[in-house]
Order: sequence, then C-alpha cells, then structure tokens
Amino acid sequence: SFGLTPTGPFRSSRRYLDATNVLETSFQTASGELVLTDLMPVTSESEKRRLLWPDHQLLRRLECLRGEVELELTFRPRPGFGRGRVRWRDAGSLGLRAESAQGLLTLRSELPLSAPQGGELRGRFLLRAGDRRHFSLTFDDAFPAVLPPLALSQEAIDRTVAWWRAWSARLTYSGPCRQTVLRSALALKLLVFAPSGAIVAAPTTSLPERLGGDLN
Repeated sequence: SFGLTPTGPFRSSRRYLDATNVLETSFQTASGELVLTDLMPVTSESEKRRLLWPDHQLLRRLECLRGEVELELTFRPRPGFGRGRVRWRDAGSLGLRAESAQGLLTLRSELPLSAPQGGELRGRFLLRAGDRRHFSLTFDDAFPAVLPPLALSQEAIDRTVAWWRAWSARLTYSGPCRQTVLRSALALKLLVFAPSGAIVAAPTTSLPERLGGDLN
C-alpha cells in the first residue's frame, strides 16, 4: 500500500475529472483543505517513443488549497503476494528503492523521505495553502528503470488529462445515461494493453464472443 492521508480527523470525497480516469480526492480538516490527484500517466505510442516514459508509474499530486494540513505518508511494499522479501536502497536523487525477486519499486518525492523501518516507510510533513508536491512510484521488472524528472510531473498530468478527453470525445452514443456509459467505457479502456489493443480477459467474461452466440 501507498497512503497519503491527513494525520487528524478529516472528511473526504472522490471524483474522476470529467471524461478521464484521473482520480481526485478532496480532504477537509479543521485546519485546512487539500486535493490529492492520482493517475497512471498515458499518452500515444508515438509519444512514448519520443519521451522518457516508464512502463508502470503511479503519479500523485498533493495541493493545499486552504490553511495548513499535516499529512502522513505510508509505503508498504509486499512483493509476491506478501511472501517476497524487500531489500531497501537509498539512491539519493533517484529515489528510495525497494528491490525484490519480482522487480524494482522506486519511490520519489519532492519531500525528503526517511529511512524505512521494519519493512515499511513512514513520514509526516506539513503543507500550507499554495503548496504543491508530487510523488512518483514506478515498477520495473524486465527493462532498465525509466525515471522522468519530478519537475515534469505537471506536464505528464496535463498530457494524461488531454489524452483521456480526446479519447472520450470519440464516444458516439447519445442515448439515456450517457455519462454512465462513458464511465463504463473508460473503465474497460484501463484494461486494454496499449501496444496491441488486447483486453484483459477476466473482466469480459459476460460479454458475448459474438452477438447471439453462446460463448462468453
């Protein structure tokens, strides 16, 4: 798990940015308000060849909108469904690395990360109104790790939002519950292997192989 949560009591709400798979969580506390944005960066295959583009990345952005909020970061890697062992390595500006037989997890932050204790990382920090901080978690197992500079995180977020909205704009359905249909299409799109277009099999078990057929 990889948590970013206010340390004190809070109320929260979540939504997807319109026509995207970019998740936004709003936290309200007695002392302030902040927004956490979560996404897996996406772009076209041609752009991936041109840019430094990780194979697997979770990008997170914290923005304090009002007052000040103390937050806690928790990072608990559990490779091999909890059976694997993790070797920690501090790579300085290249992040904190959790190495295992399953691959390499690299956590980077615009805030200082402390040394892990007992197989997990914990840290506390304070954000004030106007503060914005980015976090990147990448996974690599077969190829050299690609670690884009954190300074380019906002650009990656903007590119991802634009890509999803361009994809959503292709939806031609205009009947009842259009937004629900679009959200379903966006969820299915997350399950597509981008280079080939193949979709993960398990979530499609109830879709017919062909209309009117008996094979799912």
